[in-house]
Amino acid sequence: MLNELYSIYQGLKAIGESPAIKHNDIQSPGMGTTFRVMLDKQGQVTSVKLMTKEQIQNSWSLGNGNKNQFPAVKVVYPLLLAEGHVEYLAWKKQISNPDEEDYRKLIKCASQNYLVDLSLIGNWPSYRKQVLARKDQLAGNDDCKEVYQLFERYSQTETGVEILEQVASLLIESALQGADKYTLKDICTLLFGDDVTSKGKIKDGKRVTLMLDYFPDVDIDIYASSRDRVAGLSLALFAAESKTNKKIRNDECALTGNIGQVVYDIFPKEKLNIVGSTTLFAKNATTSGPTVKRYGVSGGAAFPISDKLSQELAASIAFINSAKFKDKNWAKLPSTLGASPSLLLAYCKEEWDLTLTPLITGESEVDDFDDYLDATESVLASFRGKNLSLDAVVDFAEIIVLDKANRKINFSTTTKVGKLKHAAEQWKQACQNSPSFKLLALTHKKEKQMCSPWAISPQQVMYLSRQKYIRDGSATTNLPGISFADVMKLFLGQDNQALAKRSLQRIAEQYQPLLNYCALSRLQWVLQAKAHVKTNIINNTQALSAVTLMTVLLFKIGRRKENYMKDFAFQLGQLCSAMDELHIGYCKSERKGDIPSSLLGNQIYGMALQNPIRAMAILATRRKPYDSWVKRIMAKNIRSEDKAITAAIFAQIWMSKQAKSLNEFLSSPIANSDTYKAELMLGYLAGRPFEQKKTSTESSNNQGENS
Repeated sequence: MLNELYSIYQGLKAIGESPAIKHNDIQSPGMGTTFRVMLDKQGQVTSVKLMTKEQIQNSWSLGNGNKNQFPAVKVVYPLLLAEGHVEYLAWKKQISNPDEEDYRKLIKCASQNYLVDLSLIGNWPSYRKQVLARKDQLAGNDDCKEVYQLFERYSQTETGVEILEQVASLLIESALQGADKYTLKDICTLLFGDDVTSKGKIKDGKRVTLMLDYFPDVDIDIYASSRDRVAGLSLALFAAESKTNKKIRNDECALTGNIGQVVYDIFPKEKLNIVGSTTLFAKNATTSGPTVKRYGVSGGAAFPISDKLSQELAASIAFINSAKFKDKNWAKLPSTLGASPSLLLAYCKEEWDLTLTPLITGESEVDDFDDYLDATESVLASFRGKNLSLDAVVDFAEIIVLDKANRKINFSTTTKVGKLKHAAEQWKQACQNSPSFKLLALTHKKEKQMCSPWAISPQQVMYLSRQKYIRDGSATTNLPGISFADVMKLFLGQDNQALAKRSLQRIAEQYQPLLNYCALSRLQWVLQAKAHVKTNIINNTQALSAVTLMTVLLFKIGRRKENYMKDFAFQLGQLCSAMDELHIGYCKSERKGDIPSSLLGNQIYGMALQNPIRAMAILATRRKPYDSWVKRIMAKNIRSEDKAITAAIFAQIWMSKQAKSLNEFLSSPIANSDTYKAELMLGYLAGRPFEQKKTSTESSNNQGENS
């Protein structure tokens, strides 16, 4: 990770951008439920308000690792008597979806029956001694006088427990006077505790945080806990640290080659969006595996880096990961295994204002983009609007979560603006490489609508490749997805034909049951209640994305729709679909709409997946009775009002013409080709061309329409 961070640091330095260095003891508070507790000069509580996510993100806390946090302090015990917790649990079982009035009644009753009980708490927080020591550390430094005053206000209390007593009183008063439902729920969590141990403690992960605070300037709404204070607080902490007997070590910096003070033991860490607390470099003496045992070095000794430079690297990644660069230079990526998401970083050192991540994710800070194509076009337009060399370098990196304590760069690559533009244009074309047909699906606005296969972003390849359909397409199981490294190889077009072939064969195998299900439901919509396979909008929606993925991979292999739709595999799939239409129409005419559980065309399709020559031979034999039925119908010269019967007649006419041309393909080894199965599946789902059956499918709002 250090090499990638050094690249970011150098890029920022080149344009004169120097993000403020942050002391390692300054951290971002957790994003759980947090109340802001305002203190006056005497340490008395003046107000308690629930903080928003944005307010929490714009605050800081001091601590030694995860210990001794201040002013963001967790509440370890419920504020009311233990009996109140028992009553609260019983109440939650009785009322499944409480409204505001339910919460108020509970709080009013509990506050009358149970006293505020803080007898188990001697000092709050329990590390009060360390908080007061931190106050002394900051004393007399003008760089952080506002922060010092916050510690000073807290120190006016005898034990800190008084703050909890006042918080409980004010929250009960607020609840009874009209707090909203969500605030009431969080007030209950603080008063009663959601999950309490046998010793009366709230379990870790269920604890509410109190952010102690005040306004240093009553005329300006900037809190003492605002991140605006971080720069000055860091200077004060570094100054205080320099006066102590801190262990130091001089060595050659592995990144710059300069001799000087290097990181002694623990590298800086930053709380990054998406992946959380991230240490720049971690080699623990006991948990970092065989390399530490082999070389006998850990911590700072394993990779000597200038102490000052390490802080600048931390500041650099915090800068590029800030909110203003979201969906421009950083974004969320799915995990290959479906666990914790990963962080995508993308930047151009010659133009830091260049928006890049939508090319990979399709997501942008602009809300009105309908799809990936719109987002991509917007990014490419911004490229054209800048005086930017086509040789300007663009870097991509993926930071993954290994476990609770470790993060690492899993993949990084470098390209040029010109190549990136070409890759984006190629991906856009690849997304339009699908056959023309429609399924009833959900749009991005969650509206039901007849839709053609839509564009997908490279990121969606990771999501789609994690699904394997089983049980005739009615259920799924999860698999490791295609890695981000492989996705980027496909996107950037770096010698990717072999990778595209492997990926296509994999996706075809995983999605064959789903596409089979959707093809059958599309054909059987005319049977309505008698259909064996019902239309499933969720399945159709997923199938449309899967079709685009398959055709993107075909594009990367060199198979354009103008060619593969004329080849044997695709047309054989269409022939099987037409045979299903013929079979359904026959059953509507001769069997009162009762169809067998397995349609003839679907049976032939199943054979064709393995042996196309045998499938063609059986189809030629089995369709004869149905051809005869069509001839009898046409001889009567009576136009049927039944859409299924009309469609069957057109299907038979089309099949008669198509079968002759298909026979010409059988001399080549078709089943062994890399794309045969995928193209057969696409042909079966798409069905025969729309032009030949337009008269039989006049409605544009049904499941069977093609376009």
